[in-house]
Amino acid sequence: MTQAQALLQLQNIELAIRQKRKRLQEIDDILNDNAAVTAARQQVKKVEAELKPLRARLLDLELEVQTNETKQKSTEEKLYSGTVKNPKELTDLQREIEALKNWREELENRMLELMMEIEDVEATLTAAQANLKQVQEAAASKHQSLLDEKAELEQALAQAMEQYRAAQATIDEDVLKIYKDMRPQKGYRPVAVLDGPNCGVCGVAQTTATLQAVRHGNQLVYCSNCGRILATK
Repeated sequence: MTQAQALLQLQNIELAIRQKRKRLQEIDDILNDNAAVTAARQQVKKVEAELKPLRARLLDLELEVQTNETKQKSTEEKLYSGTVKNPKELTDLQREIEALKNWREELENRMLELMMEIEDVEATLTAAQANLKQVQEAAASKHQSLLDEKAELEQALAQAMEQYRAAQATIDEDVLKIYKDMRPQKGYRPVAVLDGPNCGVCGVAQTTATLQAVRHGNQLVYCSNCGRILATK
């Protein structure tokens, strides 16, 4: 294996490592992003916030109806007890009872309307809770798949790093330095494989002398156009 071929092998390992690291970062971003679950949970909280004052109002109305009933019963007992003799007082008691009955009817109508509104909101809450559960289950299933993939990638990455260190050991230090210096300038692809007489990256045809020098492998040979190190497979 020539030094150029050893660099090509190293480059292929490096590209695989970069790809694995990129995918691991993507997985971490997805695992840390619970936007769908957060949105579904916020919707549940929003509906719960709407429902809370409605239930409080219903409780207030129920208490007011109870107070009305107690007062009406007390007034009726007073009316029919025989202790009140004055005609005007009797008339006032009858009017008060009638007013209490009318007010109770109004309260019960309000309660009915409020109960219907509460039922609608409760139905919305039930739907929101079901959606949250569905989104959470989908996220858990998706995350499990991603966690499995992450574990496989981490194992593959560890193996690739071992291959990388082994590949580095086969390359002369001065050659490795040239490769590393060129790497960021050439988009992490400083080595190009010959495609027939052409550079496998830029596609420019090389001279016969250049092709022969690459095949002999005694020294690094560079593409006359893009400047990458040329290697044969």
